[in-house]
Amino acid sequence: MVALDRPVDIGRRPESPRVPEQVPARRVVIPAEFGEVSARHVRIEQVGDTIVVHDLGSTNGVTVHWARGASRRLRRGESCAVLPDAVIELCDGVQLEFITQPEPAGP
Repeated sequence: MVALDRPVDIGRRPESPRVPEQVPARRVVIPAEFGEVSARHVRIEQVGDTIVVHDLGSTNGVTVHWARGASRRLRRGESCAVLPDAVIELCDGVQLEFITQPEPAGP
């Protein structure tokens, strides 16, 4: 499980971009045997109450599977807002799911 308290870059070699980021992304490495996953495949970030999925120019794409309705394949470099019940498929069977954490109880 990876927190979305800052952007998360996912890929086989999700190195830092050449231009420094204001908020450095968390890096999640997909094992090399998943060869269809690009070095820097996708970025996931939470903006307010919205989860945003960014294709980072991946070779084999990113597909969003909605809980209801048709799936959507993102174009290279495209971004898409998703609901927490969506499943994100990279390729090679790699899927990302979101788990919402309950709000902490007040005093």
